[in-house]
Amino acid sequence: MAKKATQYLKYTAFVALGLFLAWLSLRNIPREVLWDNFSAVNPAWMLFALAVGMLSHLIRALRWNMLLEPAGYRVKPLNAFMAVMAGYFINLALPRTGEIARCGLVAKYDKVPVNVGVGTVVAERAIDMLILMILFGVNLLIGFQKLKTFVNESFWIPLTEKISPTLLIVGGITFVLLSSGVLFFVFKRKKKAAPEKKGFLQGFIDGLKSVLTLKNPIRFILSSLSIWLCYYLMLLIGFQALPATAGLSLAACLSVFVFGTVGMIVTPGGIGAYPALVGQTLVIYGIQEQAGISFGWIIWGAQTLLFIILGPLSLLGFPLYNSTSKSDAL
Repeated sequence: MAKKATQYLKYTAFVALGLFLAWLSLRNIPREVLWDNFSAVNPAWMLFALAVGMLSHLIRALRWNMLLEPAGYRVKPLNAFMAVMAGYFINLALPRTGEIARCGLVAKYDKVPVNVGVGTVVAERAIDMLILMILFGVNLLIGFQKLKTFVNESFWIPLTEKISPTLLIVGGITFVLLSSGVLFFVFKRKKKAAPEKKGFLQGFIDGLKSVLTLKNPIRFILSSLSIWLCYYLMLLIGFQALPATAGLSLAACLSVFVFGTVGMIVTPGGIGAYPALVGQTLVIYGIQEQAGISFGWIIWGAQTLLFIILGPLSLLGFPLYNSTSKSDAL
């Protein structure tokens, strides 16, 4: 009971954070300006971007089978795709529940044990997290000067005009030390309370190791890179849909992509956080803030709408497709 209450409070806190960030990003944008930016979107480019996004989800579904094969299981490709889309949809309302639901669907229709499915999802997340960390590092190397200038001009200089730099540094060090102490206490307590459960780091390492047991790990890694390439291309193509962002560079797209992905992780479905981070990153590359925030909401809205449409259709499609498959087999 206490565990459920804690999860509910955490979820509520993250939703509240998302809504706060949404308000924060939109509060200074007049409705007519927002509407003008939305009206300026080229639908052909946006549909092209969504098509590339769909391709990434299809590759993810096919990649999932690569992880299931060593355990002796295989999911019908359409079932795998529908499970992935249903999972994304459920995640919009209940974060991290979508992965369990995905595994539950293939357990019902393809007889894949839930524990096997969950294990493959852990491996997926491990390799995706590794790719994101690599991209984050590459982005810092490429755009370090721009990021440094933006942080100095937008945060450090205004703060030092009001508070002494020494006080800021001491405050920052104190905050880091206190945060580290709290995290150490929480993790130590969790370890004592549930020693049989693996920690995040161990689960991450085990997930990466499992890739090496695959029949064709190179194919899996290439598939993983293809997924993230599609994500990147989706955003790059999306830039062309709005005149304000059409001329941005590949490096700018990488920065927006990386920070936008962080936004998707921070709040459920990326609500509030994704458009805010995308908008502020675009400011670094010379895009006017109102146009940047508008673009963030446009690309987030398009992706979310895709999940809202295809998620329920996938849930409805499971019994229809699999009942047809059984009758065909007979």
